[in-house]
Amino acid sequence: MDFEDLNEFPFAGIKTWDRISAYLDVRPNRKKRGKMLHASRILSLCPILEYWKRKWEEKRRKARGKKKKEYAALLHEAKYAHKFHSGLQAILDTGTVLHLQVQYYYGVVGLLVGSWKCPECGHVVTGENGEPIKMPRIGVAGSKRHKIFDFDLCPNCRSNDKSFPHWLYVEPHAANKTEGIEGSTDGFLDYKFDGTIYKGILEVKSINENGFLEKYGEPLPTKKHVFQASIYMHLFGRSWALILYFNKNKSVVKEFIVKKNPDAWPQAVEKSRAIRRAVKAGKPPKDDWRTCSSIRDKTARACPAIELCWGAKAPENFMAE
Repeated sequence: MDFEDLNEFPFAGIKTWDRISAYLDVRPNRKKRGKMLHASRILSLCPILEYWKRKWEEKRRKARGKKKKEYAALLHEAKYAHKFHSGLQAILDTGTVLHLQVQYYYGVVGLLVGSWKCPECGHVVTGENGEPIKMPRIGVAGSKRHKIFDFDLCPNCRSNDKSFPHWLYVEPHAANKTEGIEGSTDGFLDYKFDGTIYKGILEVKSINENGFLEKYGEPLPTKKHVFQASIYMHLFGRSWALILYFNKNKSVVKEFIVKKNPDAWPQAVEKSRAIRRAVKAGKPPKDDWRTCSSIRDKTARACPAIELCWGAKAPENFMAE
């Protein structure tokens, strides 16, 4: 069917991205969260809400009929209480893609070590007894300064030249079951300097121009990111971290070498223990564990446990005194 005027299309003026936004607003989080606390969320996690989530889950398993649905609804509300809006969801997805790209770059120059997965056939290449290794590479050129490497083909399918990245990094995961804390770092770095190999971790943070220029009031690296990296350093037994901030607007980076914050692990353990003690005692953690300073806080107003925590509903006009 031909149209002389584009405006004659029956769907002219309809924004196709609206359908994408609608999907992103309701997209479920399929990551299975157990009772262990992940290093990436410990600092901002509210022990009181975490306590109620575990109690609601326990009651949901035992309940029947209407009560079961009520607890399921509370758990759903808790899961999506602070869900990012569609625009931010798309930004986070972009960050995930950038992570894969940066990990590939660090792998192809031989700095990132670990296990490597072929994106075409799923074959994983690793060292003996699971030891971390460099990305499968091949020398392609030379210069007076250094030899140039590029990716090698997958030994199983030899078809990974069709995709990018040509190798996917398998992020290391570690868990301290005693303290209920786990984490997955962006990678292991083996940096050789003056004949000594210094073993650290890589943390990649995609960031916009304003954040990159530190216009939000907090200098880089942020306390939250150093805290998270310190937990990883403890879990993996590595002594330093490279936190790399990738400017999504201009594809430039800032690098920071940081040492382990010795207070990070004890703080994480204290929070984890507080939650488990509360669950065992059947009483929520004390009020001083609140992450909200006021019932008017945005996070408090979105929290399904607000009445249980504060003993009242959030005021309708939260801007009023």
